[in-house]
Amino acid sequence: MPHRWVQGLPARAAPRTIGFLTYSRMKETQPRLATFHGAMRELGYVDKRDYVLEPRFAEGDEARLGALADEILKLQPAIVLASASGAIRALLARTATVPVVSVGTGDPVGAGFAASFARPGRNFTGVSNMNVDTTPKLMDYLLRLVPGTRRIGLLLDPGSSSDAGHKRSAVEGAKALGIEIVEAPLRGKEDIDAAFASLAAQGVRTAVVTSTGFTVSQAHGIAAAALKHRIAAGSQNDALADAGLLVTYGSDRAVNYRRAAAYVDKIFKGARAGDLPIEQPVELLLVVNRRSLEALRLALPAELAVAVQRYVE
Repeated sequence: MPHRWVQGLPARAAPRTIGFLTYSRMKETQPRLATFHGAMRELGYVDKRDYVLEPRFAEGDEARLGALADEILKLQPAIVLASASGAIRALLARTATVPVVSVGTGDPVGAGFAASFARPGRNFTGVSNMNVDTTPKLMDYLLRLVPGTRRIGLLLDPGSSSDAGHKRSAVEGAKALGIEIVEAPLRGKEDIDAAFASLAAQGVRTAVVTSTGFTVSQAHGIAAAALKHRIAAGSQNDALADAGLLVTYGSDRAVNYRRAAAYVDKIFKGARAGDLPIEQPVELLLVVNRRSLEALRLALPAELAVAVQRYVE
């Protein structure tokens, strides 16, 4: 049968490339990318027809971010999604034209990525976690889980600008709660067990682990070390609860990826990234890991149980 050509119909445009760069591991990030694809479908976009996602994972090795950013930019993407400050920094150092959309970073203004939340400028916008303000409430939850706590550990990178914000918030929270902060440095993978061992040796039974690209990439090791040393630990990122940490309280990361799809839609339709306001969390999620609760032989108080939005079984 001869081919019949339909006249007057425009040819479908080639799918646009969306890059994705993260410090984290592929296995931990795939569920979030599935959320992004779902949000894109809701907006009318079809994967492989309207866009192609090109993800790159540093697998917890920050030194790889630069090369991975180069790899993505060689694909001439229409937009690049970036998770965590290191990934954003690597991209903005290499392009002033390709829109970079954050799916999660700390303080983008303080980090120099944006001029302001209302009008970021440059080629950057997206979602900011800005979870430092949730730290005092997280500490309060830990005190309810371990009654009688007078000292709480704080695992953080002393050289990190985002962790400086976490520290200020933790100090203010500790003062309000009438407890003492015990710091434990967490600069690299080799510090994880030593940090928890140091806290345990000082009789500390609870701890806050700051949420960074590093701690998310090392979530399983951090959770295991906390249990090994019998420390009830919490963080602001629910990925750590999924990995075995006792409790997390912070922004809902799934929402971040859904909001990233909304940014992509606006940019595809002609908006400039730098003109789009940076969004901050409006939905906070309390997650408890039941297995860790049982392993630490802790009871969940009734007033805390009613606040839990999700359990990790």
